[in-house]
Amino acid sequence: MLHRIREAMRRRDNDYILTSIVEIDEAYFGSFDPNQKRGRGTESKVVVTMSLNDKGYPLFAKMNVVDKIDSKTIQQLVIKNIHPKSNIRTDRYSVYKSLSAKGYNHTPFAINDDLNKLMKWIHITISNAKAFIIGAYHGLDKPHLQSYLNKFCYRFNPRNFKGQLFNRLLYSCVLGLPITYFKLTL
Repeated sequence: MLHRIREAMRRRDNDYILTSIVEIDEAYFGSFDPNQKRGRGTESKVVVTMSLNDKGYPLFAKMNVVDKIDSKTIQQLVIKNIHPKSNIRTDRYSVYKSLSAKGYNHTPFAINDDLNKLMKWIHITISNAKAFIIGAYHGLDKPHLQSYLNKFCYRFNPRNFKGQLFNRLLYSCVLGLPITYFKLTL
């Protein structure tokens, strides 16, 4: 039943298209290979996108577990989740360079530009998601991480819909298809 509820949360948030100011950053969850660098060497790579209002406060967040973080993956996620006229902010990691070439209004920031101040909310959200995963579940395997990140985002996103959280989730559960045992054990 909990898997079905988390799937309903995913479907509900899947419809949001991020607009206005959108920040993108990568995050790394889970254990790491001792032969690789920490961070990018971990097994679970996540691309986090977050829209902000005009005052710089967060509106909606999406987190997507990906196999690898490269330009092609970033472009696919941007096309799927972000309105084309949005202003995209990132760090200067090379995978984001292709966004300007695809016609998006992209502003990269360097570490010396006080990145923590400029992209404060996305870093806080990533930190909160990691604390949620470690604190509540003591870590998750990669096959289940996306489901729990969907739950985190669902709880984060509708905080402006006070008193409607349960009704919106119930509606999404009623409309959703059942989850098969095969899908759960992939």
